[in-house]
Parts: sequence; C-alpha cells; structure tokens
Amino acid sequence: MSMNSLIQRLTAKKKEKPTLSIVILSDGIYVSKVSEEFGIEPAVFFELENNNWQFQLGAALDSEDISNLKATVTLGSQFYQSYQLDKPVVPKEGFVA
Repeated sequence: MSMNSLIQRLTAKKKEKPTLSIVILSDGIYVSKVSEEFGIEPAVFFELENNNWQFQLGAALDSEDISNLKATVTLGSQFYQSYQLDKPVVPKEGFVA
C-alpha cells in the first residue's frame, strides 16, 4: 500500500477547508496537503536524522510553508505505548482506604 493511498483512507470524506496529513514513522515523516480544489497532494518525505522527529517535523512544516491548517497526525507504533491491564482479583477487604 502506498503512502498516498494510506493518507486517502485516513482523511475525512466530506469537503472542508484545506487540511494537512502528517504521518510520523521510524524512518521519516510524510506530509501531505488535502484540499477541495486539488484533492490529496502527493506526500512529501522528510528523512529522520538521529531519531529527532520533533526537529524534523518543525523543519518540514517550515519548508512547506504550512500554517493555519487543521492537521491529522498519525504516529508509528514506536512513538507510543499501549497497555492492557486486567482487573486484579482482590477482595474488598484488601482495598486500601
């Protein structure tokens, strides 16, 4: 699946003012504008250096002259943690008041 088709699946179907789709992965950042006039523009790739995605994202937004747009940010799995906790089997007498 190409990055552009992935962005198409993640963006809203209704017509809105121009928006921005940002996908942050381990190898780089993909930025694509979505507008009513042009549809989804091809994604621009910015390679990550030294795993410094914060700096690279700022540089990407500056280089593309992006401001005042709604953005959808998608994080790769290495940028968040998910936990599933089971309810412990502890009798009420064992609760700390």
